[in-house]
Formats: sequence, C-alpha cells, structure tokens
Amino acid sequence: METCEFGMFACKFNIYIITMRKSLLSLQTLILLLVVCFSACRKDSDGKMSDELYIATPEKMIDMAAKDWDALKPSLEDKKGYWYTEFPQDQYPYVKAAVSLPAVEETNHDIGYIISMNVDRQSNKATGVDLGTDTITKLSFAAAANLMLEYYNRSLVLCGDTTFTHGQYIDSGGLYGPRKTTVTDIVDRLNNGVVANQYSIEIYGKIKGFTVVIEKYENSDSYWFKFESYDF
Repeated sequence: METCEFGMFACKFNIYIITMRKSLLSLQTLILLLVVCFSACRKDSDGKMSDELYIATPEKMIDMAAKDWDALKPSLEDKKGYWYTEFPQDQYPYVKAAVSLPAVEETNHDIGYIISMNVDRQSNKATGVDLGTDTITKLSFAAAANLMLEYYNRSLVLCGDTTFTHGQYIDSGGLYGPRKTTVTDIVDRLNNGVVANQYSIEIYGKIKGFTVVIEKYENSDSYWFKFESYDF
C-alpha cells in the first residue's frame, strides 16, 4: 500500500475541522471525516495522475450531491492529490467509500480547498459533499464575504423553489452567541460589509440544498469558508 502523504495531511486538516466546526457539520460529513482519519487510503486510478488541481465552482459542488459515483469519478480521479478509500461492508454497512482531493477556487487559484464526500453503499451516490478552505488559506473578511455571496447567489438558482431557509450570525464581539435571522438579513450584512465572527446561510430547495459558512479563526483576523451541498 502506498504511503498516504496527502491522506495524512487531510486527516490532520479534518481533525482540526472537527474541533472548529463540529456544530456545523452534517452527520454524513462527520462520519466521512472520522473514517478518513482512521482508515488507510489508496489511489483508485491507474496511477496516471496529473499535476492539475481540481477547479471548484458552486455549480460543480451542487451537481455532485447525490450524483452516481460511477458518473462523478472520471472528473475527479485524474486530478492532483485525489484519494479514494473503500471500506469493508461488515464494518461500514452504509458507507462504501470516502473521497478527498485538494482544489482551487475558480476565480482565484490562491484560495485552496479540500473537497470531501462519502459514497453511499446502497445507492452508490455521493453524499455529504463538503468544500472547505485548507489550513494554508486565510481569508480577509472582505474576501470571505465575497466568496460567500458568490456561492450563495450561484447555488440558489440551482435549488428550485425554496422550502426552508435559515440565517445565523455571531457578532464581532462574540458575546451573545449565535443569533438566528433571515437569509435576506445575512445577505444585506455581507453586501454592506458588516463584520461578524460568523455568518451562516442554509437553503433547502425542491431540487437541491446547501449550507454556506464563513467564520473567523480564534485569535486571528482571518476567516475560513465552508460549503456543503445536499440532494432531496
């Protein structure tokens, strides 16, 4: 079995995410992060891996949710840093495999991501599709806000008629904990440059859904970004 250098990096990264973002992760994604950390990983390809990083876009991330793995796999497996980990059925009856790979932002290749997902054993579809900035990427508030608005606006049109929306923020003082509000209020705050420790938007549509979050690192002026897509 090959030495899993990227996998070990992803494990350390995901342990960090579990600590920082535990309340924001879906159960599926949390399962993925845990099994990646404690399982050996291997390439699921013919060994011909390019130096090309995957380019992330809102449209790609929305499309991945509940997509058949056999259809999704060809667009990922030849990208730099791609890892696929398959699990024995007797130990993981619901999760067939976990997938992770690094990516870069479409409009700014200095923004690095880690994409992670599960492959459901019964349906063979991608679940818990998660995109998060890597540990090297540190965003200013303005950059994080612009990224959040970009992913929100471009993803919203792909979800169909909305059936549920939720907004949340933690003010810059951080004294009062999370405050629930409308998505419109969050969008207005982002457009007006109102600095906060965290902003979160959750959208459920008739076709797809997503959660997008920016949050300030503790004891830092920098922010991380997270996007998770769903299928209903």
